[in-house]
Amino acid sequence: MGIFGKSNPKDAFEGMGFEITDTLYDTPPMSMAPTVYQDEKHHKWAVRIPGQEPRIFDYSDVEGSDVVEDDGTDALKNASAKGDMFGKFIENPMLLSKQNAGKRGNTCFSLTVMVQVRGIEDSLLKLPFITRRTDKNTEVYRRILKQAETVRDEFRSMAKEANAK
Repeated sequence: MGIFGKSNPKDAFEGMGFEITDTLYDTPPMSMAPTVYQDEKHHKWAVRIPGQEPRIFDYSDVEGSDVVEDDGTDALKNASAKGDMFGKFIENPMLLSKQNAGKRGNTCFSLTVMVQVRGIEDSLLKLPFITRRTDKNTEVYRRILKQAETVRDEFRSMAKEANAK
């Protein structure tokens, strides 16, 4: 048994009629982010948050999925040209940094896959891929973006498969 629960993820689903065939999103170590598993055999997917029982969903529970990126442009749009720049910096230095990065257009502050889940009001599953300032011109950014798009596409294909039935 692992420090924070069962070390084998399959043990957490024992007796629940769920068989892990794929891990769509694996939680980083020491993170409270959810891990997402897929059971292609039974057309189900599951979310497991550390310290909680897993929650199992059908493919038909996926209403939509998208990759959402914060590149600083919202901070730039919300910026006011008037006022004391020093005061604004003291008040919120990160906002000023985001505004400057938004002007350059080559920075990503966060990258998240959002999954809308049917049947649960205002329910968005948020899977973080980037949580720190990252240069969009790097290979790391391109690889992470591709991984996020793959997860998004997997959820979209689940919804499509469920709607085809």
